[in-house]
Amino acid sequence: MVMANNKLLNLPNELLLYILENFLELADLWTLLQTNRDLRYFSTTVIGTTWKIDSRPRDNTMKIQCRAALISLQQLTPINYLTERLEQNLHEKIIKGISSYKHKYVLIEDIDIRNRIRTTVDVVFHHAIFVAAITYTRSHDIKQGALASVLVNLLTKLDIAFPSYCREITYTLADNIKAFLEYTGYKILASNTNLAMTLQTISACFDLMGAAFTANILTDSHIDCAVQRTLELLTTQSNFKRSLLVHFLDSWLTAKRQVGSGELCRFIRLEIQKCDRSL
Repeated sequence: MVMANNKLLNLPNELLLYILENFLELADLWTLLQTNRDLRYFSTTVIGTTWKIDSRPRDNTMKIQCRAALISLQQLTPINYLTERLEQNLHEKIIKGISSYKHKYVLIEDIDIRNRIRTTVDVVFHHAIFVAAITYTRSHDIKQGALASVLVNLLTKLDIAFPSYCREITYTLADNIKAFLEYTGYKILASNTNLAMTLQTISACFDLMGAAFTANILTDSHIDCAVQRTLELLTTQSNFKRSLLVHFLDSWLTAKRQVGSGELCRFIRLEIQKCDRSL
């Protein structure tokens, strides 16, 4: 390994970055970041530019620990079944990171835990949208939606672990979705945006929403607002819009929760019919 690293470091920086960007997955880069001093700078650069992860927030160790656990969870998703014990251990690490810091003043402790829960949901959301979108683009053999299910399972465990903050995860996740869709609207308006990647992040967001809906973390009203806002953004993307809605309806709403006759499903079917007429 040392010999291989020495050979890599003898390469021009541009070529070394190219190798890390195109031939290493996120988990490999994260391992290099943690274990290889010589390649740490290059790993950090690629993780930031390619995977959109800031791996240098020195003021928030918990966020880094949470990210490491999410990357490990992601490694479990391609398997036909999850190793339940490993998944549980990673959940416990994240829960411990939220609750491990104590203050003698109850109010401060309450605020700290609430903020850590929100920070954790923020990191989970980023991973489920941006990291997932890049993963699907690079690895077409990975089943879309599998990572969303794994991450929502984590959110469900957090809900159980912190019963005093039972709606904090729902509120934070809904806030993230709303902010993401507003941000996406500006990106679509920008002429220099990578439209294909932007559409992939929307697809990843719908998988997260579907998984969260079937787990009762998000409600019909949350989903309804998000779907309507997304349709407003996709006025010129009829093909993608139809595919997105069909996948959301068939893979999540009808198949997972068996609410095919619900108001939300009726609304989505009507929108699919509108797409059909416009094609």
